Amino acid sequence: MNLPADLDTAHKMILQLLAKADELEALARLDPITRIANRRAFDERLSAAFAHARRTSTALSVVVVDLDNFKRRNDTFGHAAGDTCLKAFAAQLVVQSRADDTVARIGGEEFAIILPNTSEMDAVGLCQRIAAAVRYGCCAGDPLTFSAGVAELDGSAMHPSTMLEYADRAMYQAKRSGKDRVTLHRPAFHRAVIDGGLFQRITRYLSL
Repeated sequence: MNLPADLDTAHKMILQLLAKADELEALARLDPITRIANRRAFDERLSAAFAHARRTSTALSVVVVDLDNFKRRNDTFGHAAGDTCLKAFAAQLVVQSRADDTVARIGGEEFAIILPNTSEMDAVGLCQRIAAAVRYGCCAGDPLTFSAGVAELDGSAMHPSTMLEYADRAMYQAKRSGKDRVTLHRPAFHRAVIDGGLFQRITRYLSL
C-alpha cells in the first residue's frame, strides 16, 4: 500500500465531492428556466436585506412584477416560445438592475426584485426602464407589458414576508386597475397608481 498516494487521492476525491455539493447547493437556488434566483433564494436574500435596512436605517424597496396576458401568449405561440419570453424578460431585469439588487422568478410569470438603498420612486424609475426595454422585440406577438407593485420599508412592515405581501397586493391592484402600470403600496386610505402606458400620470384612489 502506498499510503501517501492513497491519502492524496482521497483528499482530491473529498475536494471534488465538496465542489459538487457547493454546485448542487447553488443550483438549488436558481430557477431552471431563467437561471436567475428562485423563490428560495429570494426569501433568503430578502430576510438579509430587511435585517440590514432595519439595522442601518437605510431604504429598501421590493418590486413584484407579473407579465400581462401571458397565458394568452402561451396559448397562441406555445410553451417553448413562452419559456423563451420568460428568459428574455429575466435577462432584461438583470440588465436594468444593479449588482447589489436581487432579481428572482417567484412564480410562473411572476418576478420580484429586492432593491437595497432604494426609495419607492426610484423603484418606479426602474420599472420605467424595464417597461421601455421589454415592450417591443423581447417576445413574439403583441408588445410585452407587465403590472408591478412596489413596497418600501416602513414602520408597518414588521417582517420580510410583509414587504413581499404589500408589493404583491399592490401588483394585483395594478392588474385590477387595467394592467400595464405600477401601483405603490399605501398602508392607509389610498395608493398611488402610475399609468403604465407612458408612466407619466399619478392618480390617487381609495383602496379596496
